Amino acid sequence: MNRLYPSLLSGLLAGLLLAYASQIGAAHRQLETEVGDYTVHLGVVPADRIAEYPDLVPHDHPIKSGKNLYHVLIAVYDKTTGRRVDDASVALTLEALGLNTRRKSMHRVEMAGAITYCSFFQMQPGDYYTIDLDIQRATWQKPLHVELDYGQVAH
Repeated sequence: MNRLYPSLLSGLLAGLLLAYASQIGAAHRQLETEVGDYTVHLGVVPADRIAEYPDLVPHDHPIKSGKNLYHVLIAVYDKTTGRRVDDASVALTLEALGLNTRRKSMHRVEMAGAITYCSFFQMQPGDYYTIDLDIQRATWQKPLHVELDYGQVAH
C-alpha cells in the first residue's frame, strides 16, 4: 500500500468531521471562542457518522456509535503563532441546563498531522448545553478555562 494512502484517508476523515460539525453547528451561536492568547474550536458530530468510516479513524481512537451519542472535538490554536496546540491535556465538562453533568478527559488524536482532543458524550437532541474546558500545558502555572454555551443539539 502506498504510504500516502493513510495520510489521504486521515485528511478525508478530518474534512468529513469538519463538514458534519459545520452542518450541525449552523444553528449554533458559538463554535469558536477566543480566550487570552488562544482560540478554541468546538465540533460536535453524531457518533454514527464516524462509525460509518472506521478505516479513516486512527487505530488508537475508540469508535463508538449509538442513539444520541456524539463525538465532541476540540482544537486549540495559539493566536500569536497561528499554530495548533498539540501538547495539552484537555478535560471537558458537559452540563445539560443544570440537569446532569459529565466530565471526561479528552483523547489526544492525530489526524492528517493535526492534533484534536476528542471524546464521546450522550447528548439529547433539543437540549441546550454548557461546556467547560480546562486546557493544561506543562509550561503553564494554571489551566486555561473556557466556557461555551453550546445551544441546541440537532440530529
